[in-house]
Amino acid sequence: MPGDNVPSNVPSMMVPFFIALRDVRLMFAYRGPLSDHLTDGIISISEHTVSGQEEMSRVNRKVSFLLVECFQNILKHGEKSPDGNLLSENAVFSFRAFDDSFYINSINPLKPEDRDRLAEMVERVNRMDRAELKTFYKQQLEENAISSKGGAGLGLIELARKSGQPIRYDFEEEPSGMLLFHNQVYFRKNSQRPEFSFTEATKKLRFELIRHRILLIYKGDFSQGAILPLLDIIELNVGRNSSSSETRRVGHVLIELLQNIGSHAAISADGTREGMLAISREAGAMVIRTVNGISEDADPSALKKRLDELKNKDTQTLKRLHRERFKASLNSPVRSSSGLGLIQIAKAAKGQIDYSIHTEQNGERFFSLSVRV
Repeated sequence: MPGDNVPSNVPSMMVPFFIALRDVRLMFAYRGPLSDHLTDGIISISEHTVSGQEEMSRVNRKVSFLLVECFQNILKHGEKSPDGNLLSENAVFSFRAFDDSFYINSINPLKPEDRDRLAEMVERVNRMDRAELKTFYKQQLEENAISSKGGAGLGLIELARKSGQPIRYDFEEEPSGMLLFHNQVYFRKNSQRPEFSFTEATKKLRFELIRHRILLIYKGDFSQGAILPLLDIIELNVGRNSSSSETRRVGHVLIELLQNIGSHAAISADGTREGMLAISREAGAMVIRTVNGISEDADPSALKKRLDELKNKDTQTLKRLHRERFKASLNSPVRSSSGLGLIQIAKAAKGQIDYSIHTEQNGERFFSLSVRV
């Protein structure tokens, strides 16, 4: 099953996970405080990818609607923390985009007493055809049957109507007594393509996200249009539990890392530069990891030399290197070869950077970078 393999070791997971997602145009997974403020960023990420796909561009609005409705359903039906956000350790929101299909998978905490009510509603909706769903939706509106969770299943009805597919679901009991509701919504442009179930993969992904304190994973295009909404989401998450100086450092590193992938990653068949990003909080620091393919004609030796020069250097040494390289770049016709971006990353990370260049048996090469901020 494409994109169904989740390696369990974070430092070494990036390359195999990136390869496992080869057929996935876009993969996004978020674990953290869920609020309405994230909606726009999530939609922007998907719209950039979907609008560039010939098969899916005509259904962009429908995909955006499904994303919003799924996200709102989590906010409506999930259990809240005292500050009003969904319980962040348990909730996961993710989606995958293929050439002609789109999957949205979510996990949110639920009180055990709500299980039967929710299961009954989903089963009832899944038994209905389009005409019956339309009638049922109007009936719910006319009766104004509003529950304490914000609606009598109206969101579930709309998900079934707009996707044209049954809603897949499962329940999982937690040792704490809390119940987890797993939900998958699927939309396809090509009616002949079979549906995959990513429920088990999302369960495993959630386990690894919590285990390694990962806040976000993104695999896809790293052009400017794709990374700007990604930066907004990251800033919202990091800014909640960090000082303003840490938030700025993380922001600077992210911009440089994402621009590095956007400029130097191997170009795929459709002209995009693909890579993967993972952000985690480990031992009181933010750790940012990236991976991207290396083109066949690229020589990574110069990059290795620069990174080796920057690793574990103190702040004063990095400042001196930055001044020297900046002066040299003023007289160089090729500004991109100055290495200033890498020095900026090392300064923000205080020299705590690591990298690897991995070669597969078929000759494919991948560059991975880890920065501790």
